[in-house]
Amino acid sequence: MGLRNAVLAVLGFGIVLGVALTVFRLPQPWFVMAAYCALGAVAILVERGRYRPVLTASHFEPTAERYRDPVTGQTIQVFVDAGTGQRDYRPEPIDP
Repeated sequence: MGLRNAVLAVLGFGIVLGVALTVFRLPQPWFVMAAYCALGAVAILVERGRYRPVLTASHFEPTAERYRDPVTGQTIQVFVDAGTGQRDYRPEPIDP
């Protein structure tokens, strides 16, 4: 289990616990805890694609470099812009 999954599991437990304790009307503001846990879980699930810049594919050329991503198991193809040296990592298309 990776760190991301462990944090999601803890946040999920916080959501369930907060909602359950709110239902039983305990005197603490458990609903607020559940809301913050839900906000954290959404942030973790959304952040994966948010920080990857959108690159135009016109000036990137493929290289012979490939590797297997240990998280997703996908084969990643490396592209490079010869003018700037900037690299881009793209998953190879999966054949049906």
